[in-house]
Amino acid sequence: ESLGVGGGGGGGGVPVLQKDLGEGTKDPTSIQQGGGFQRKIESAMLKPNSANTSSAERMRVDHTDNSGNSSSKGDGDGQGKGKRRVVETTPLANDSEEELFLSALERSRVNKIGQYGEAVRQEIIVVASLIDRVPNLAGLARTCEIFQAKCLVLSHAGVVKDPEFQLISVTAEKWVPIMEVPEAGLENYLEKKRMEGWSLVGLEQTTSSVDITKFKFPKKTVLLLGREKEGIPVELIQMLDSCVEIPQQGMIRSLNVHVSAAIAIYQYTQKMMNV
Repeated sequence: ESLGVGGGGGGGGVPVLQKDLGEGTKDPTSIQQGGGFQRKIESAMLKPNSANTSSAERMRVDHTDNSGNSSSKGDGDGQGKGKRRVVETTPLANDSEEELFLSALERSRVNKIGQYGEAVRQEIIVVASLIDRVPNLAGLARTCEIFQAKCLVLSHAGVVKDPEFQLISVTAEKWVPIMEVPEAGLENYLEKKRMEGWSLVGLEQTTSSVDITKFKFPKKTVLLLGREKEGIPVELIQMLDSCVEIPQQGMIRSLNVHVSAAIAIYQYTQKMMNV
């Protein structure tokens, strides 16, 4: 069983679940989602004489290590070196293929954490309390999870339950810490982080902004993002230690806030890797 990212249209890649059916056999099934998204699920081969074969199935997966030894009891043939094989299936009439897909994704993450341990989070806090568009918030959650940000700050944490958010975030909200700080409490929050030794950095075009490719990010960085159209309010800019901007060559000089944040988080990550 493997999880990857496919290049779906319209909203970027979405996870692809592939189940090893043994002997290289695969039975592809596709689920078409709205907005051009498509998730592909390789359906598991049913046991012979299994009832209700049209329903989705929950699998018990046999884990094998690189030596070929099985970690599940009851199947000790030792074959399938370095692979995970479906060894048992149980039909569940009430489970949809979508639920099967998401449960497999979560199971894969749990297995990954169990095998390698929880990754050390980077010392960057992404503050998105000024942003209100769901696709941007979901994209930020996904980016923060990928780069192991310390925390994502939202004005309303309940947005993670929005179906549109969950479609784009692909369960990122389950893995990245999310804190709720309403816009009215931003000044107090930022001042508190400064007192705790964090540097306040705004992603904004100002007369004193520094080219982000030349900026030396402090290890403990709070990255403040502005509103989708208006940017960061003046009263908050005055609180910041630094402002950074992304060099541009086009005419409109305006990047989507999630795209800008992703670039900034990557720049921070790259700088920390070279320290």
